Amino acid sequence: MIDDREGKTGDWTIVVGDRYKKMMYEKTKLFDAVAMHELGHFKNGDFDLPREPDESDMEVLQRLMNEREANIRNGMVNSRELLADEFACREVGKHAMNMMLDLLIKQREERGDEAAPLAIRGFELRKKALRKLRV
Repeated sequence: MIDDREGKTGDWTIVVGDRYKKMMYEKTKLFDAVAMHELGHFKNGDFDLPREPDESDMEVLQRLMNEREANIRNGMVNSRELLADEFACREVGKHAMNMMLDLLIKQREERGDEAAPLAIRGFELRKKALRKLRV
């Protein structure tokens, strides 16, 4: 994929972790939903954020994660997540997005790590927001 917005050049790579490989081959529509959501972040310019001159990429990612977690705790979905979901819905449909979020909820429940309750709550909030989305 090439970012052709004015002033933006270069190639972008989508990296698929082991967690999504099985989905990529066995549940292709759900994988497409995940990929389109992530692509939506790029298309929406979510990573073109103002940063301090000495702020590393990892510090920016941590800042974004903290912001997202605070929003979930307050019962809100980060606007960047909603816009990425909207992009994905236009590409793969709301049904595929809902099924993808259901699968991610199930996977987090099965993993049961300490971050699971917050992640699940975030997915549930996104599903609720999708119901109101007009695409």
